[in-house]
Amino acid sequence: MSNLAALIFSKNRALQVRAAIESLFLRCKDIDLADVVVLYTTTNYLNEKQYQKLMELFPTVNFLNQVVFINQVISVLEQYEYVMYVVDDTIFMQDFKLGVVLKSLNNHKDCVGFSLRLGINTTYHYMGKHDQKLLRKKEGFLTHGPLRVRCLSSIHSPEYLR
Repeated sequence: MSNLAALIFSKNRALQVRAAIESLFLRCKDIDLADVVVLYTTTNYLNEKQYQKLMELFPTVNFLNQVVFINQVISVLEQYEYVMYVVDDTIFMQDFKLGVVLKSLNNHKDCVGFSLRLGINTTYHYMGKHDQKLLRKKEGFLTHGPLRVRCLSSIHSPEYLR
Protein backbone atom coordinates (compact mmCIF):
# COMPACT_ATOMS: atom_id res chain seq x y z
CA MET A 1 0.00 0.00 0.00
CA SER A 2 1.14 3.51 -0.85
CA ASN A 3 1.24 6.44 1.57
CA LEU A 4 -0.78 8.51 -0.94
CA ALA A 5 -4.37 8.02 -2.07
CA ALA A 6 -5.93 9.70 -5.07
CA LEU A 7 -9.51 9.88 -3.79
CA ILE A 8 -12.03 10.50 -6.56
CA PHE A 9 -15.61 11.47 -5.68
CA SER A 10 -18.38 10.55 -8.11
CA LYS A 11 -22.17 10.42 -8.31
CA ASN A 12 -23.98 8.99 -11.35
CA ARG A 13 -21.13 10.00 -13.67
CA ALA A 14 -19.30 6.88 -14.77
CA LEU A 15 -18.28 8.41 -18.10
CA GLN A 16 -16.69 11.40 -16.40
CA VAL A 17 -14.90 9.30 -13.77
CA ARG A 18 -13.56 7.05 -16.53
CA ALA A 19 -12.02 10.09 -18.24
CA ALA A 20 -10.59 11.26 -14.91
CA ILE A 21 -8.98 7.87 -14.26
CA GLU A 22 -7.66 7.51 -17.80
CA SER A 23 -6.15 11.00 -17.80
CA LEU A 24 -4.64 10.41 -14.34
CA PHE A 25 -3.00 7.18 -15.53
CA LEU A 26 -1.81 8.87 -18.73
CA ARG A 27 -0.45 12.10 -17.26
CA CYS A 28 0.89 11.01 -13.86
CA LYS A 29 4.31 9.63 -14.70
CA ASP A 30 4.67 7.82 -11.36
CA ILE A 31 1.10 6.77 -10.61
CA ASP A 32 2.49 3.67 -8.90
CA LEU A 33 3.18 5.96 -5.92
CA ALA A 34 -0.57 6.29 -5.30
CA ASP A 35 -3.54 4.08 -4.63
CA VAL A 36 -6.51 5.26 -6.67
CA VAL A 37 -9.81 5.11 -4.78
CA VAL A 38 -13.22 6.04 -6.22
CA LEU A 39 -15.96 6.78 -3.71
CA TYR A 40 -19.14 6.64 -5.78
CA THR A 41 -22.88 6.60 -5.40
CA THR A 42 -25.70 5.93 -7.83
CA THR A 43 -29.42 6.55 -7.89
CA ASN A 44 -30.49 3.87 -10.34
CA TYR A 45 -29.64 0.48 -11.77
CA LEU A 46 -28.25 1.80 -15.08
CA ASN A 47 -25.70 3.99 -13.34
CA GLU A 48 -24.71 1.13 -11.05
CA LYS A 49 -24.10 -1.11 -14.07
CA GLN A 50 -21.84 1.55 -15.58
CA TYR A 51 -19.67 1.65 -12.44
CA GLN A 52 -19.54 -2.15 -12.44
CA LYS A 53 -18.11 -1.96 -15.96
CA LEU A 54 -15.48 0.52 -14.76
CA MET A 55 -14.47 -1.92 -12.05
CA GLU A 56 -13.76 -4.46 -14.77
CA LEU A 57 -11.83 -1.93 -16.87
CA PHE A 58 -9.71 -0.68 -13.95
CA PRO A 59 -8.93 -3.63 -11.66
CA THR A 60 -6.19 -1.68 -9.84
CA VAL A 61 -8.64 1.04 -8.78
CA ASN A 62 -10.49 0.55 -5.49
CA PHE A 63 -14.18 1.39 -6.02
CA LEU A 64 -16.13 2.05 -2.82
CA ASN A 65 -19.91 2.21 -3.08
CA GLN A 66 -20.93 5.10 -0.85
CA VAL A 67 -22.90 4.03 2.21
CA VAL A 68 -22.03 6.60 4.89
CA PHE A 69 -19.95 9.26 3.13
CA ILE A 70 -18.16 10.80 6.10
CA ASN A 71 -17.23 7.44 7.61
CA GLN A 72 -15.81 6.19 4.33
CA VAL A 73 -13.80 9.37 3.76
CA ILE A 74 -12.40 9.15 7.31
CA SER A 75 -11.52 5.52 6.69
CA VAL A 76 -9.47 6.49 3.63
CA LEU A 77 -7.84 9.37 5.50
CA GLU A 78 -6.77 7.05 8.31
CA GLN A 79 -5.01 4.70 5.90
CA TYR A 80 -2.83 7.25 4.13
CA GLU A 81 -0.36 9.94 5.04
CA TYR A 82 -1.39 12.02 1.99
CA VAL A 83 -4.67 12.30 0.08
CA MET A 84 -5.12 13.92 -3.32
CA TYR A 85 -8.78 14.90 -3.73
CA VAL A 86 -10.19 14.59 -7.25
CA VAL A 87 -13.71 15.20 -8.53
CA ASP A 88 -15.11 13.03 -11.28
CA ASP A 89 -15.03 15.71 -13.97
CA THR A 90 -11.30 16.34 -13.56
CA ILE A 91 -9.20 15.90 -16.68
CA PHE A 92 -5.43 15.91 -16.16
CA MET A 93 -4.02 17.87 -19.10
CA GLN A 94 -0.26 17.97 -18.44
CA ASP A 95 2.31 15.47 -17.30
CA PHE A 96 3.26 15.55 -13.61
CA LYS A 97 5.04 13.46 -11.00
CA LEU A 98 3.63 12.73 -7.57
CA GLY A 99 7.17 12.09 -6.32
CA VAL A 100 7.93 15.79 -6.77
CA VAL A 101 4.76 16.71 -4.89
CA LEU A 102 5.55 14.32 -2.03
CA LYS A 103 9.15 15.51 -1.78
CA SER A 104 8.02 19.12 -1.66
CA LEU A 105 5.39 18.43 1.00
CA ASN A 106 7.91 16.47 3.07
CA ASN A 107 10.48 19.27 2.77
CA HIS A 108 7.98 21.99 3.70
CA LYS A 109 6.01 20.90 6.75
CA ASP A 110 4.33 24.32 6.92
CA CYS A 111 2.47 23.56 3.69
CA VAL A 112 -0.94 21.98 4.08
CA GLY A 113 -1.62 21.07 0.48
CA PHE A 114 -1.01 21.49 -3.20
CA SER A 115 -2.93 22.28 -6.34
CA LEU A 116 -2.27 21.08 -9.86
CA ARG A 117 -4.88 23.53 -11.16
CA LEU A 118 -3.58 26.88 -10.00
CA GLY A 119 -1.06 28.61 -12.26
CA ILE A 120 1.52 31.29 -11.67
CA ASN A 121 -1.15 33.73 -12.84
CA THR A 122 -3.02 33.16 -9.56
CA THR A 123 -2.17 36.44 -7.89
CA TYR A 124 -5.38 37.47 -6.13
CA HIS A 125 -6.52 36.09 -2.78
CA TYR A 126 -10.31 36.15 -3.14
CA MET A 127 -11.11 35.10 0.42
CA GLY A 128 -8.83 37.81 1.81
CA LYS A 129 -9.83 40.31 -0.90
CA HIS A 130 -6.28 41.38 -1.68
CA ASP A 131 -3.43 40.83 -4.14
CA GLN A 132 -0.76 38.27 -3.34
CA LYS A 133 2.61 38.42 -5.04
CA LEU A 134 4.35 35.34 -6.32
CA LEU A 135 7.62 35.55 -4.46
CA ARG A 136 9.91 32.70 -5.47
CA LYS A 137 10.33 29.25 -6.90
CA LYS A 138 11.86 26.96 -4.30
CA GLU A 139 12.38 23.19 -4.56
CA GLY A 140 9.44 22.65 -6.86
CA PHE A 141 7.30 25.18 -4.99
CA LEU A 142 5.98 28.49 -6.09
CA THR A 143 5.19 30.21 -2.84
CA HIS A 144 3.10 33.17 -1.86
CA GLY A 145 5.18 33.80 1.24
CA PRO A 146 3.14 33.88 4.43
CA LEU A 147 -0.11 33.19 2.55
CA ARG A 148 0.77 29.69 1.44
CA VAL A 149 -0.84 27.92 4.39
CA ARG A 150 -3.83 30.23 4.45
CA CYS A 151 -4.37 29.64 0.75
CA LEU A 152 -4.05 25.86 1.31
CA SER A 153 -1.70 25.68 -1.64
CA SER A 154 1.98 25.99 -2.36
CA ILE A 155 2.44 24.07 -5.58
CA HIS A 156 0.78 26.00 -8.34
CA SER A 157 1.67 24.83 -11.78
CA PRO A 158 2.12 21.43 -13.41
CA GLU A 159 5.09 22.67 -15.43
CA TYR A 160 7.12 22.67 -12.21
CA LEU A 161 6.16 19.08 -11.46
CA ARG A 162 7.70 17.43 -14.50
